Amino acid sequence: MKTNLFFIFFSGLVLNNIILMQGLLPTSFLGMSAKTKRAVNLGIVAIVLMLLVTILTWLLYHFVLVSLHLEFLVLISSVIIIILLTQFLGGEIIKQFLGKWRSELPLFTLNCALLAVPLLNLQHQYNLGESIVHTLGISFGYWGALVLTATLRQRLNLSPVAKMLQGYPIVLITLGILSLVFSSIAQMLKMVW
Repeated sequence: MKTNLFFIFFSGLVLNNIILMQGLLPTSFLGMSAKTKRAVNLGIVAIVLMLLVTILTWLLYHFVLVSLHLEFLVLISSVIIIILLTQFLGGEIIKQFLGKWRSELPLFTLNCALLAVPLLNLQHQYNLGESIVHTLGISFGYWGALVLTATLRQRLNLSPVAKMLQGYPIVLITLGILSLVFSSIAQMLKMVW
């Protein structure tokens, strides 16, 4: 079966946006979306880490776990890969792009988006190329949602907001509205395709 790589990318980017459509809101997302520069840098780190986790998990699953009939260990092995990457290789990437915000490194270890991406690829039974394309779509969608949220948060800081809604409450309400917009777009596109 020939798959359309553009549709796989677009599906990860918009139709199944990991933040706005899947509802996976990692702590690093809320913590790092206060400033646009931090959000852009975190997005770069997320793209690199998601790609590496996807590739390593796919290879480990198909060449080790399946051949040894240990497919049920995919979740544990994915968590181990994420921990190793964020603590060793991810540390260097994060030093480069996040600079003084390196204290956010532990948040990546618990980032549910990093764990969801390779598991979604395995659930869809994508080959390695399709998994990479899907991961690129998801990671760019994560980055876009992060930068959009950071921009909106900066504008909300300048707007008159009721005291009880200031901070995270208005951010979560705004993300809910964005989710509704993305959901509407996804429904319209599904009718067209």
